[in-house]
Amino acid sequence: MSSAVDHKDLGDSTAPTTPANTATLSNVFHDVQKCRAAATELAIDQTVIDRCEAKKADAAGYRLCSAEVAASARAMQAATARQAYCTADPVALDRQYYKAVDAAAKAGDLDAQVCFANGNFDLTDKDEISRYTADARAYLQAGLARGDWRVVALLATPVESLNHGGGMMASLPMMGSQFTAYRANRLLQYAAKGSYAQSVKQDADEAAQQLAPAQIANANAWAVQEYQRYFSKSPDLAAAPTPCQTPSS
Repeated sequence: MSSAVDHKDLGDSTAPTTPANTATLSNVFHDVQKCRAAATELAIDQTVIDRCEAKKADAAGYRLCSAEVAASARAMQAATARQAYCTADPVALDRQYYKAVDAAAKAGDLDAQVCFANGNFDLTDKDEISRYTADARAYLQAGLARGDWRVVALLATPVESLNHGGGMMASLPMMGSQFTAYRANRLLQYAAKGSYAQSVKQDADEAAQQLAPAQIANANAWAVQEYQRYFSKSPDLAAAPTPCQTPSS
């Protein structure tokens, strides 16, 4: 992790893109990603500890969870060390993430573009929401055009997932419909192998139950066309693509 990055110095996202500028903005983005991952780990481990502490009155139950508490405490120490230069304010961290992923995406970082479309942040400003919608749609379209399975995985997100914590992506016009989920899963079926292929087929079949025959035919034709035009040379998939993955430290 590149420490000592000042997240206030995200730069002007409208400035001319240069390789050096893109690299700098990508580094800032990845650092904030790691900060958020560490914060999530801390919250999970603290929950484990709190639940065990609540069992102190039950000696047997407390003994059973004490080893888990010790492991969580060690994990918290490691996560705290990784988060040393991060803000402890979750609202400020969420804002830093949005600014960092937005700037890196505009600079041409393809990972950041997928993460931006993933929309794992909160926006309340109408202008920012409008820009998110326009930019995310453009990044999703660009991802399809380069044969990026991560984008297809985003489009295949189950409707129920979008309705329960889907982030800003749930506000995109094309999301939240069984039609979008079905045709994305049909496209994934061309690359999915093994047990993942079975899972994708199941998801497609479930979405198809909510669609009219004309919609199914339309989606099937779209999937064939997209695969032939953009994805025929993309790698096969043994597991679901991870749309927005935090880089290892």
